This record gives sequence, C-alpha cells and structure tokens, in this order.
Amino acid sequence: MSTLARGVSPLSIFRSRPPLRTRVAAASLAAAAVLSGCSVGGDKKAAPLPTSVCGGLPTDQVTDLLPQGTLTVREDQRPEPRYPALHCEVSSGDTSFVASVQPLNMSGSDLVQLAGATTSAAAPLLARDSSLNGMVGPDDAWVTRECKLSIGGELKPVGMLVRARVLDGAPSDHREELADLVARLATKVNASAKCGLPAPSDPEPVLPAPARLPVTDANVCWYVDPNLLGPAAQGDQRARWSSSVTPNYAFGPAVNPGGYVQTCDLFYDNRPVLSFTAVGGYLAPTTEVPGERGRLTQRVTSPAPDDEAAAQADAAVGAVVAAVNGRRADDPATPDTDESCLTAYRMSRGQAAPEEVLGVPVEPLFRAFVAGAQAPVGDREINCPVAPDASWQFG
Repeated sequence: MSTLARGVSPLSIFRSRPPLRTRVAAASLAAAAVLSGCSVGGDKKAAPLPTSVCGGLPTDQVTDLLPQGTLTVREDQRPEPRYPALHCEVSSGDTSFVASVQPLNMSGSDLVQLAGATTSAAAPLLARDSSLNGMVGPDDAWVTRECKLSIGGELKPVGMLVRARVLDGAPSDHREELADLVARLATKVNASAKCGLPAPSDPEPVLPAPARLPVTDANVCWYVDPNLLGPAAQGDQRARWSSSVTPNYAFGPAVNPGGYVQTCDLFYDNRPVLSFTAVGGYLAPTTEVPGERGRLTQRVTSPAPDDEAAAQADAAVGAVVAAVNGRRADDPATPDTDESCLTAYRMSRGQAAPEEVLGVPVEPLFRAFVAGAQAPVGDREINCPVAPDASWQFG
C-alpha cells in the first residue's frame, strides 16, 4: 500500500487493495427492498424538530448548515436490519441538507456521477483504520464502507455509499461539518442496519481547499502542455487561465484509499471550464462516459428528482467529453470485473464554458493527460495500463 503525499500525480495513488465487494444477488436485494418498509410517503414534518434527524444526526448540527427560516424534514427511506438504505432531506427555503445511504450496486446515478461531482476543492476523507474511505468538498461528503447483508441464507459484506450534501445554498465551505456528519451517518447506519461490523473510527482531519495557481508555460494538470489549449491560452490570454488540483493526504501509517478521485480543474476568467480526472478502484467501473449525462439524474431532492432538479444537478457538474479505462489483464483468480484492477480517466467541460473555451481541442488534451499518467515515474507502479486496443470515447 502507498502513502498519499502532497504533489503526487494521479496514478501514484492507485495500488492494489482488497476490493470493496459490490456484487449482490438481485433476488436478495429485491427481497430486502420489499421487507424494508422504509417509505414514510415523503411527508414533510415542519418545525419544531426532534433532537435528531436523518437516522440519528444531531438536529442542531444539520440546521447550522441551513439559512434561518421554516425548517422541514422529509424522510423517504430508513435503514432496516440487513438493509442499509436511507434518504432524508432537511430544508429551509431553497437550501437543503440531504443524507443518503445505499448499497453500491443500488446507488444508481449517485455513484456514476460521483467522479464528475468531485472537484479539485475536494480532499480525501479517510479513517486511519481504513473503516472509512471517501472524499469531502465544500458542499458534498461521501464515504464507503461495508455492511453484511443476507444473501442466499449467508451474511456477506457488501459495499455501501454514504453521502451528506448541502444543495442550492450560497457558496460556502462546510467540509469540516460535512465530514463529521457523514462519519456519524455511517456509524448510525452501521448500528441500525445491524451491519455486523465494528463501528467506523473517526475521520482524519480534513485538508483545506487547494490554492488556485496561474497557468504559465509549465505543464498544467500534471502532464498537459498549456499550448495544447490552443489560441484561448496564447499570448495575453494565458493570464486568463488558472488551475487547481485535488490535495493529497499524508499521515501516519500508509493507507490505500482504493476509491480515491484525483481531479485537476482549469479556470478561465475564474469560471471552471475544463477538468481532468483519474478514478481508481471500485469507483472506476461505474464512472460516467460522454453522452451519458443526458440520461442520468442525481438524487437531489428525492430518490426520483423532477426535471428541474435534474437540470440543476447537470448544470452544476458539467458534462464528460472524453473517457478511457485502464485495467489489468484478466486474472483467473479474480475473474469478475469488480475484483480486477481498474482505472478510469475522464475529461469534463463546464456547462457554462465561454465560446473561446468551446474551441479548445478535446482529443489532444485528453490523450496528453492519459499518456502522462501512464508514463513510469521513479518506482511508481502502473497497475491498470490503458491497453493499445482500449476504447477511447469523445463527445
């Protein structure tokens, strides 16, 4: 396993680790869903509120994230023994705190769009004993851990996604508060769903958002020559660009956060316009590809958001315009896809990109990024190379 250190390039953070198990028999999950009885009809409960909400989170910690006003709570799902499903929304005006938990293979677009929703302002969210693994940004925190579900009469560990978000609020940085709340949520679900595993340990301290740096003649996003940005970054226009990269974490004993997302964002006139992302481990197989955004929605205000909520989510995180995956050759000992080594590379473009940036050539930029990520550096291992016959997708 490898320690994350500041300044490390994307692929150096991805090493082999025991996979987070995600495969569950469909029949067993369907039965669990029937037995959950978790719906409360989406009814909203107005203030005064109880001392805890969303499966046991302290009400005052949640409401501190919201503007003053009339508070409502909507709980669509609650955990049941051996079924860790939760969806809860606490709202004040147009701002909501949303808590959600689902087995990974039932998390739908929450999981698929996770890499695209993770900006360079996010940082690793880890527990020293590896009981939590995820990321936290200014308004979105997520972790994964396991829960033992009854499958075919046996208790088997299955990965689950735990997420806490603030939606549609004024721009602000809640990373410390959300890190604490998502860790508490994981602990509460572990107990209420009777996951049969020790409670997760506390998360490590959260790194602040990285500084945004001006784009010079040096490579940006680790490997990309800024001249590849074309006329939009030539001459005096170069001063209109800046970049930031996901901060890495170094602490104590070596850790290996197999689902880490490494992102570099490029800004033009202080607007996020292009992003390069490397995703490793159990998140990689599901990561969105070009053209998929139009048929996906994020769970914003309910498990089935309306068209307006879906459009807001789409506009917030942009669209994938290039993709390629790397994977280790099939190993007879680990034939299943989610048991094999996988890495996903993605390039995204902001929905509000100005005309100058719309003309930036996607393919040479993306190929330069992937080539740089694949190049050996020192003793860095490349566990998941992009094969010569890999499928490159451009949108």
